Amino acid sequence: MAHRASYQLAKPCIMSIEKYACGKYTCICRKQAIGKSYERAKRLKMFSFLFWVNYLRIVSILFAAMGMMWAVLGSFDPFGLYDASMAEAFFGQDDLPADAKRVFSFSLAPFGMTALGYFILQYFIATYAFAKKERWAFVAITSAFSIWFIGDTVLSLQHGAAFNVLFANIPSLIAMLPIFIFTPQHFFKKS
Repeated sequence: MAHRASYQLAKPCIMSIEKYACGKYTCICRKQAIGKSYERAKRLKMFSFLFWVNYLRIVSILFAAMGMMWAVLGSFDPFGLYDASMAEAFFGQDDLPADAKRVFSFSLAPFGMTALGYFILQYFIATYAFAKKERWAFVAITSAFSIWFIGDTVLSLQHGAAFNVLFANIPSLIAMLPIFIFTPQHFFKKS
């Protein structure tokens, strides 16, 4: 903890004398301190952006891994909650009929691999273009997610599959919302 005292010197600079808890004193020209504060704030802002770049990269890897899991397991979740909810919504029973289970398992193979491919692509966009603050990268990632989210939500509700919105769309929105909130200012500077 530093205690500060300011003194007007002959130079046009105000010196700040700081006493730290260890008992040492430091003299800093306030102009230099302001410059250092600005540089520090700039580094923190960059750190905050890099945090969100890494966050997006991690989310992309997790979603890609989930896509691979869907393709391999033939189910959205290993606990069967999604399958049970789908069976209840579409067939009025606890389990999917055997034929429906087989068709659903097959349809998850290409769907899961498509998700895997898309999120690997998103990972590379985040790593290179998004990290360089290229506007198209932000627009590509957020518009692709928005189109998927709106379309999937509307169609799920239209087909009576509100469970899909609950199990897939809401968690995805929670995962991607920080990108929508904390990163736009890095791509769209005020002039």
